Amino acid sequence: MSGQLSMLFWMNACLEIYKKNAESILSTHSNIRVMIDENHQKVFSQEIDSLLSQVLKDKAKLNINDS
Repeated sequence: MSGQLSMLFWMNACLEIYKKNAESILSTHSNIRVMIDENHQKVFSQEIDSLLSQVLKDKAKLNINDS
């Protein structure tokens, strides 16, 4: 379980860093950017969490089957 939490914290940290970096160059690339509003960001984060959970479940099943 702590591995799952570590992965989720890592993903959230990466997304925050990406967001800060993206914000710093918005004005430079305003003609080619696509913005994601807060609602879509939450959905995107939920999708990542769901996919990570599924990967961890699949990994756990493989470990049980290997035993």
